[in-house]
Amino acid sequence: KNFNKMLLCFILLSFIASSCVTALASIPTKAPVAVPVTSTSKPLHYDENGQAIVSFVTYDPKWLESDKKRPAVLVVPDWDGLNTYEEERAALIAEELGYVAIGVDVYGAEFHNVASISKRIELATKWISNPTAFIARIDAAYEAAASSLPIIDQNKTALYGYCFGGTAAMLYSFLGKPISAAVAFHPGGARPPVKQREVPTPLLIQTGGNDIGVATQLEIEEALSNVTSTFELTRYAHIEHSFTVWESAAYDAAVDARSWRAASTFIASAFAGDTQLEQLAASQRVESTALLSKGIVSRRVTFEHDGDALSGYVYSSATQKASDPLRAGVVIIHDADGITDYEHTRAAMLVEQGFVAFVGDVYGSDVQARVAGYTSQQRGALLGGWRGNPDRFVARVLANVAQLAEVSGVDAHRLGVIGYCFGGTAVLDLALHAPAKAAVAASGVKAVVAFHGGLGQRAGGADVREPINIAVAAQMGALDEDPTDVAALENEMTQRQAQFEFTRFSGARHAFTVFGGSRYQSRADARSFASGVDFLRTYIDPEAAAHAPERPQGVGAYRAYDASGLTSLDALLSELHRFAANAARRGQLPQLRYRTRPFYEQCHALPEADRPTCRKQVTRVVQRTLDADAHAKHLTLKEQALAERHEAQRLKKLNRIGRKSSSSSSSSSSSSSSSSSSSSSSSSSSSSDENFLAL
Repeated sequence: KNFNKMLLCFILLSFIASSCVTALASIPTKAPVAVPVTSTSKPLHYDENGQAIVSFVTYDPKWLESDKKRPAVLVVPDWDGLNTYEEERAALIAEELGYVAIGVDVYGAEFHNVASISKRIELATKWISNPTAFIARIDAAYEAAASSLPIIDQNKTALYGYCFGGTAAMLYSFLGKPISAAVAFHPGGARPPVKQREVPTPLLIQTGGNDIGVATQLEIEEALSNVTSTFELTRYAHIEHSFTVWESAAYDAAVDARSWRAASTFIASAFAGDTQLEQLAASQRVESTALLSKGIVSRRVTFEHDGDALSGYVYSSATQKASDPLRAGVVIIHDADGITDYEHTRAAMLVEQGFVAFVGDVYGSDVQARVAGYTSQQRGALLGGWRGNPDRFVARVLANVAQLAEVSGVDAHRLGVIGYCFGGTAVLDLALHAPAKAAVAASGVKAVVAFHGGLGQRAGGADVREPINIAVAAQMGALDEDPTDVAALENEMTQRQAQFEFTRFSGARHAFTVFGGSRYQSRADARSFASGVDFLRTYIDPEAAAHAPERPQGVGAYRAYDASGLTSLDALLSELHRFAANAARRGQLPQLRYRTRPFYEQCHALPEADRPTCRKQVTRVVQRTLDADAHAKHLTLKEQALAERHEAQRLKKLNRIGRKSSSSSSSSSSSSSSSSSSSSSSSSSSSSDENFLAL
């Protein structure tokens, strides 16, 4: 009894401790909530290479009332086959994004919910090792959906893939038909096939830092860079495989939210074309000459730090009142050429996103007035002086943060810092410089974002172990930072337990965000700014952040989908058997009678002679499924009781043997030699071990 009490206390303490740690480390993003669905899911029955296939298509029935064409998103499942999870994601695609979703049956109708790990490995290996057949199966699902649903816009197609399906997204972008975009969620370490040609399909890959190593990620990037391809690679530190799977222990609500939003905007841009990205980049800009018309006001703030006179600039909404709730604030640290119209424009852009912004001054007013005329050698010496003295560098950034914290209407506990180029290095130093940790924690800064910051000249180092207590994001050009520096930064962030993520943009060089510059790239600029704003909201303004996608309610075996395609009695009963079997495997039988109503209703659409038989057979299948489940549960209870009875008898026998052995050993030891005592001791020890194992 005492042992049981101690064990119970230990379990409770462990649970409380783990809950506290989780609460401290958790990201301020709401968990997904189940919501009712309005879309419908229609099974697609067809044969492909002699195998029976059941894919599905999800859409809103109201869409059929107009001639408007809708883009389609193929959903390729993870390695346990096409099941409820993919139907739930398909419902989100239809209801949140407004696209037709096509669930791709890769394995075949008999493998919709593969429980065996060895079978999953066998099936996944079979299809990954045969890309041609894999792609043909994806195409077959699309063709079946397009032929049954005329509202699909066949010029706008994207592909979402999870785990095994993420590998499919990579394969398809290289070897499949040209489509608008492909997104790979936690695809593992699979490398894309290298083909020396242009890859027309833009590809977004999103992985967890604990899933595949950063070296593997950079190898994937190198393979993508060997061909002319448009790609984005995003890594989320400390995140495991399956971070989007609701039932998984690895599920992370904040990363699910960020990866879902990144994927949604990625395919939306692809459907709209490059001109839409250019328009997005242009619309994000707020020129200083247009501030008043945009309802943005600014004012200059002068202050001193470390003997230098400095000038910063506050940007805020003209409509913000003293009685309004406090707003989160963001400091912008300038790049190498000091404060210019560029930083003022970025500040105004942040105000449009709901923040109060502050253009920070690192150099000081005297240098700011002269830096535009510096030679490259003078500017190099200026930058080196700051980068080589992280104590002073970080202190100067914090002096600017303190000015923002004092602005009326700003929540001094919800602050962020962003920086471009030289400013990007500044925000990395703010996070990485261990001696400044306490000062940073007291400043109210919760998150920083570096845009094309110099990774090779930052603070920190491999020998630093001090934990980092603010969230860090880095937006990089794939042709800018050295991969060795990228790997070193992630490794340090990981060992110092930082909440960290980075994104790499194909074809982007240093200064890819500088308007009008020779290296400006509208796609990378628009997407990096949107991602940076979303990151800031997640960590410093969670109420305004995009929450994790809400899990659809009543999807899968619970879902009443469109059975109108079942035009014969055999097809209807075959689909009903599959539907009921899936419900039983997933433990989703309580509402089976209600959810099979579409099958009863479809009986009326069959030839009149088949209708009575159809209704009887549907009732019989449902009842037999429920009876079999109840019988299995009854057997399980009987087997459990029998096993417990056998276990009690076994323990009783072992204890009896132990007592006899102990008594025999005691008697023998009193009348025998020392060698006999040794033997008795060994026997007693063995018996004690046996009793311990029995316990």
